[in-house]
Amino acid sequence: MKLEEYNNAQNHLRILIESWEKRNIDLALELMSTEAKLQAFIYSRYLPFLKLFGLKYLNQLVEIPNLLYKFRFSRGIEYNPTQLNIIESIPINRLMLSSQQQLREISAIFRLKKLKELTFVNLPLWKQLASNINNLEQLEELYIIRTGLTKLPESIGQLKKLRKLHLKQNQINSLPNSFGQLNQLEELIISQHQTISIPASIGHLKKLEHLSIYIWGNGQILFPDLACTLLAITTFHLRCPQLKEIPLFVYSLKNLKRLVVSRSQLTKVPSWLGQLSQLESLDLSHNPLPSLPPSLQELKHLTELNVTRTKMNKSSDIILQDKQQIHYFLQKHSSPDIG
Repeated sequence: MKLEEYNNAQNHLRILIESWEKRNIDLALELMSTEAKLQAFIYSRYLPFLKLFGLKYLNQLVEIPNLLYKFRFSRGIEYNPTQLNIIESIPINRLMLSSQQQLREISAIFRLKKLKELTFVNLPLWKQLASNINNLEQLEELYIIRTGLTKLPESIGQLKKLRKLHLKQNQINSLPNSFGQLNQLEELIISQHQTISIPASIGHLKKLEHLSIYIWGNGQILFPDLACTLLAITTFHLRCPQLKEIPLFVYSLKNLKRLVVSRSQLTKVPSWLGQLSQLESLDLSHNPLPSLPPSLQELKHLTELNVTRTKMNKSSDIILQDKQQIHYFLQKHSSPDIG
């Protein structure tokens, strides 16, 4: 390629790239593929833009050329105001970050004003999360997985549209008091080895329907002492090897339909469990339970009872799904009310 042709090609590339139109980006890539020197020119001068192209079309991964994706996180970026304004207008609604290289891009990620679903995997997050999470005003789903996070920032309470929050394999010791400000939260899943404290403010989550807390190893779950009026909760999964009794917290879940308290150390079931009149499914599997309280016979809607690997059965698996069978089993394995 002659010098004049090369200069013309550079100018043409610049116009195409700075247009920020998908069609023009494709044309630019096609032009770049014809000349190695043009590729070097683009990487040296327009790498920030190339990275932003990747962000712009991340919700349509099949449209991101491998060439751009490869260089998108190769080094840090200092965004100028124009580029930051462009980021805020990018129509991305789903995004997942899953490598430490992408930490350099997190400051820009939090400028994606239209983001609705965000996933972090294997990233040390605290500083970035605490400083920026409140910027994602449209966020509806947040998944934080294996990040080493030890606490959530108080600013998380400003995510007024958040519906789903999954905290898996982290090291979070407590939830902030502002947690109760997540008025739209419908699903909360926590899974980790460390002990976690649940604040009383959880009682303000009027739309919370599904709550799952899985603690492994020596960790424990510290529930609030005060009863919480969580009338929306219909499903509660609780697994903790150190758990020896069903927490009184469950008593306040008056509309509960499915309760799972498995893989724990329960040796008794409180009689007040029979007052959860809407209960349809009860899973007490993998507990050393010798019997059940007669009050469970008052659960008129109970259509599934799982007592697999308890002391009440001789076989390894017992999952009863017939009202008559459940009634007969409860009569046979009842002991005087406890608690």
